[in-house]
Amino acid sequence: PEKSDLTIRYLLTMTSGLQWDDESTSYYDPSNDMYKLFTDPDPMRFVLSKDLLKTPGTCFEYRNCNTNVIGEIIHRATGTRLDLFCDSLLFSKLGIVTYEWQRIAPEIIFTSGDLMLRPRDMAKFGQLFLKKGRWNGEQLISEEWCTESTSEHIDPNDFSASYTWCDGYGYQWWQKDYTYDKKVFHTYFALGWGGQQITMIHELETVIVLTGGNWYTSEKISCHNLIEDYIIPALPD
Repeated sequence: PEKSDLTIRYLLTMTSGLQWDDESTSYYDPSNDMYKLFTDPDPMRFVLSKDLLKTPGTCFEYRNCNTNVIGEIIHRATGTRLDLFCDSLLFSKLGIVTYEWQRIAPEIIFTSGDLMLRPRDMAKFGQLFLKKGRWNGEQLISEEWCTESTSEHIDPNDFSASYTWCDGYGYQWWQKDYTYDKKVFHTYFALGWGGQQITMIHELETVIVLTGGNWYTSEKISCHNLIEDYIIPALPD
């Protein structure tokens, strides 16, 4: 019965408390939850049938299942498959015409990953949030949502020592402060596996896009070091 307290906000902030493990074994292992997600005849029932390990809203645990449930909520609320919904109201408006997005099932999009965009189109998405949802004079996303979603709602460091590379989490956006020349620059960023990143620095009116392929190998230099030690110092005041 505690699942009745599970809200969209908890899914957005990774505080659902749902059990999920797609990291301890290979994605090709039948025991892996991601493998099960793609092979179960009813993927969303599979996710929502998982055990509730923590009371919703009480503990931050990054879980891909949360984002996939959000995607399916949008699908069912709009009656339009998520990629088609995004294409009509967002991608087409931004001039994004070349992209691929993996599906879990014929009508269910894999919302937590495998959206393949060109770097310039990743930058467009960042610029949209930098401009509070406006693009070519049209308000594509409300200013209120841009502010609310990119604000810090929880600090992952309060729950685990695994998140020292960030300073907070919003609604699917990570938060981090960088320091250069005794100045602190607050950023929020989208982070993908292997070194995919879209970072916004409002104070410098800058969007930074990084791509990488460190899926199974350690990176030689982190995205955060690149930004703090090289990119920010190279930007004009």
